[in-house]
Amino acid sequence: PHESPAVMTWPMILLAIGSVTAGGALAIGGTLEHWLEPVVGAHEIHHVLPVWVVTVIVLSVVAIGIGIAYRMYGSRAVPAEVPAG
Repeated sequence: PHESPAVMTWPMILLAIGSVTAGGALAIGGTLEHWLEPVVGAHEIHHVLPVWVVTVIVLSVVAIGIGIAYRMYGSRAVPAEVPAG
């Protein structure tokens, strides 16, 4: 892989900043939901599980994934010589 030339790097940076700004602006205060409401209808909040249960499940899956990744890759010895190529 190679880096993009400066003529492409700056437009990509500007597009990234614009997309993060627009996404953040639509995410704050339910703006996106209110904007889409005429098209998709009002959103009714209905939780099957309490939020804290979902949080515990998600964090458990993340911890298990980190543990598996560490066992697979983190416990390997690092070779002293630099790979060719």
